[in-house]
This record gives sequence, structure tokens and C-alpha cells, in this order.
Amino acid sequence: MYRQRVDQIVEVITYYEMKEATTLFELALWKAKIDQAEEAADINREAYRIEVPGPVKDTTLQYLR
Repeated sequence: MYRQRVDQIVEVITYYEMKEATTLFELALWKAKIDQAEEAADINREAYRIEVPGPVKDTTLQYLR
């Protein structure tokens, strides 16, 4: 019983760690795109936002596990 509960807690923690990792990955890509366009005087940051497609996220999460 105790072991099962600990396993559930570890699964929840792992899920949120993976979610954070994919979010950081998207932010890193976004920053890279902004850095590329930094030379422009008027940067619309939202225009450079990148969302990682589902299959790429899934592959990344499998790799991180």
C-alpha cells in the first residue's frame, strides 16, 4: 500500500518535470528565433513564438524518460 502510493507520487512528479522540460525547450527555441531577428529595430516577440508539434514533444518526453 505504502509503496503503491509512493509510486503514484513519483509518477506525478515525473509528469510535471517532463512538462517543464518541454516548456523550457519551447522557450529556448523562441529565444533563438528572437536572437536571430534582434537586428530589426521593432521586434514583435509574439511573431517569433514557436510551438513544438505534438509528435516532437512525445519523442522528447520518451527520450527524457
